[in-house]
Amino acid sequence: MRTFQIPPDLVLGCAAVALGLCACTAQREPLPSPPVADLTPLTRGPKQQLKALNDRFQSSPNDPELNFELAETLATYGVYAAAETYAKRALILKPQNFKAHYLLGWIYSQTPEKALDAAAQFDMALRYESKSLLALLRKADALRAASRFEEAEAVYQKLLDLEPTFPQALLGSAKARIALKKHSDAIPYLTRLVDNYPRYGAAHYSLAEAYRNTGQAQRAVSHLAAFEMAPNSEPEFEDPIVDSVKNRSRSHKSLSDRARKVANSGDFTEAAKLLEEAVLEDPNYISAYADLITCYGMMRDREAAIKAYERGTAVRPLAVLENSVGLLFKNTNDPVKAKAHFLKAIQLDPNHYTSYENLGHMAFANASLNEAMAHYQKAASISPYSYVSWVMIGTIHLRQGRKQPAQTAFLNAIRRGPEVDAAFTEVRQAYREARDERAWVEFAQAALPQVTKDGLASIAEDLQGVIKN
Repeated sequence: MRTFQIPPDLVLGCAAVALGLCACTAQREPLPSPPVADLTPLTRGPKQQLKALNDRFQSSPNDPELNFELAETLATYGVYAAAETYAKRALILKPQNFKAHYLLGWIYSQTPEKALDAAAQFDMALRYESKSLLALLRKADALRAASRFEEAEAVYQKLLDLEPTFPQALLGSAKARIALKKHSDAIPYLTRLVDNYPRYGAAHYSLAEAYRNTGQAQRAVSHLAAFEMAPNSEPEFEDPIVDSVKNRSRSHKSLSDRARKVANSGDFTEAAKLLEEAVLEDPNYISAYADLITCYGMMRDREAAIKAYERGTAVRPLAVLENSVGLLFKNTNDPVKAKAHFLKAIQLDPNHYTSYENLGHMAFANASLNEAMAHYQKAASISPYSYVSWVMIGTIHLRQGRKQPAQTAFLNAIRRGPEVDAAFTEVRQAYREARDERAWVEFAQAALPQVTKDGLASIAEDLQGVIKN
């Protein structure tokens, strides 16, 4: 029997005949030969990972779970043709396999011209789990990708009958309706989405499209701006099979993405480990160094954070690194160094608005309101859709007795960005801290017509409550 090795030619696969894998029986179709895959574009970590899997495969080529694992791992790195073959092998070795049909459908869906093949595999998966919300969603998405919009709409509706609030299904149904020129029908789905998920970038984009096609240009512009603030943001949902594919990746970007999720859950130690692995995989990956500064700072390991900053700047001095280490010094009561790094960030990138905001926060904390105002106004001029600067501009106006400019700034905070609820909460808190209930009611009266016109139903309802009470 021939043995197989990846190095030196970096090829994954082996001769099917040599492994004795082509013998077919009356009960099943012939087993496809293990594919040949060029791994040259992959970096060190993925190559090592695939080599270890291939070594196991040599001992147990007919293990359906191992074939499935190879399909997952190859799909992780975009080697879809080889992944497809291993998924098919897993299905032949273990028929009536929901997971393998689902994985094969997802692999097909990564190639646009195979969208109908993807839909067929998700349909096969549904034979074994007929009420799988994820399989219904993936099938509908694949049908929509194949321009089968009416069929896609029907599947989305079946899903929404089972789970009426599934955000990705609401968006998909709205997109299918837009493709069918049912723009007015799509708007209620999308307004519900952006009310519940203000940072859902794709929903804002589709809503802008629907408004534009129904002659509501001003609303379209507002939602297009919201999309530009968070183009890739969407509500998270668990998809165990696809998540397993993504979590297998040892690429620097995937490691960094996972680190951010882990950090958001509060585990900064694990996040730092993933980030260190990311920079080991790609020593030039600057954003990982910036995240390391933050993680080590949250772990109160100032020395490690500073070393991460030094390692990053040795690769390339960038504003994001200066801003991150500036926050480290700010949060460890070293305002002189913090300010120096924020100013260095602006020197490197004059449009780095978050550094202006951080300078504003420092000046505001020291009661230097005029200095703070200048920094916040500069930040707002660079990024007019970031609510933080507008809230602080309004807060300073309010503290200095300028109620009308405060109203304008606070209204900008609510109307201009995608984080509507967060902005509204901050505005309400500013009036509470000012202890001026009358000014709060006056703001509600002035803002209500505008937020109603913008379709911000939940904010309008809250303002109506303020006025009535």
